[in-house]
Amino acid sequence: MTKRLVYICDWLPPDFGAVGQYAMLGAREWATNGWGVTLVGLTSGESNRQSAKPIGEGSLEVIRVHRRTYQKQKFASRLVWTIVANVVLLGAAFSAMHRAEAVLFTGSPPLMLHFIAPLNVLLRKRLIYRIMDFYPECLIAERGSGLMLRGLLRLTYFWRRRVDAFEVLGLDQARRLTDIGIPKERIRLKPNPSPVSFT
Repeated sequence: MTKRLVYICDWLPPDFGAVGQYAMLGAREWATNGWGVTLVGLTSGESNRQSAKPIGEGSLEVIRVHRRTYQKQKFASRLVWTIVANVVLLGAAFSAMHRAEAVLFTGSPPLMLHFIAPLNVLLRKRLIYRIMDFYPECLIAERGSGLMLRGLLRLTYFWRRRVDAFEVLGLDQARRLTDIGIPKERIRLKPNPSPVSFT
């Protein structure tokens, strides 16, 4: 019986976004290794669903959910956009998550951890966090460390410790995780592959 994985990220091609481009490559790799993968991400176009296609020993289904873009310089609207985007993505992924053995999510959209980890208390799936950026650490570096952000950081540490496995891009990310008490055996070094090949 094929094992099932749900892979959640932000913007999928043809929308621009490095995270989504690497997610497509990663989802194909999981499928090649025998997993039935459902990749869920955002699109600026119309929502659509591409039915599962065989890849290697597994298959890949792609679900794109419409979401408008946002203005990065307006913090309040960006925060609202992020909250709604996380809820919309999880809503689109929920039925697939219910059937899956594992759920892999990226750090994009930001703060997805705070939505998916509490939901996983009910679903009890193997949760894999592919770290792209550290939130709220980068937000603290940008805006300073106020009481609210310090509280968010402590809550982030709480949820990170409940993730089953981490994929990190570099050893610096692995060190940051071990510094907050994540066991080394939960961390796997997996850099992004080159999106192009050279002959």
